[in-house]
Amino acid sequence: MVSKGGLGRPIASLTPSEISTFLQVLMATMITYSLTITSVKISLLLLYRRIFNTTLFKKQSLIVGIACIVWLIVEMSLNIFQCTPFSAAFQPAYLFTDRCIDLQAFYWGITVTNLLLDVVVLLLPMQVVWKLKLPNRQKITLSAIFLLGGL
Repeated sequence: MVSKGGLGRPIASLTPSEISTFLQVLMATMITYSLTITSVKISLLLLYRRIFNTTLFKKQSLIVGIACIVWLIVEMSLNIFQCTPFSAAFQPAYLFTDRCIDLQAFYWGITVTNLLLDVVVLLLPMQVVWKLKLPNRQKITLSAIFLLGGL
């Protein structure tokens, strides 16, 4: 992105070719990002399922896992098909026209829903931890360990 896409330089100094390259790499980056964060969430849910082997928790983690996969499919579909025709996504003249979706709304929607899924995945084991027959100090310690993923 730095050598061919003009990353780090003012947008006014970029050639149309550099802007097009930047937009192509940005789309590939968004797809890779979505796949990566969804893989992390699914791996955490699978870890939780191995630790907390209750029927209710398995159902809850399955629902959250399905929500993560649906989020991935929607995000990737909107990202790939954000403009009509497909090539318009890489032409700056078409990005903010009726040929493309509202990118600002798209990024806000993706960010907010991703954050909500992160919070749900982090809080999912808390109900099981607080039902354990342990002193409150140990419950707090266990909760803190599970919530470290929020960092």
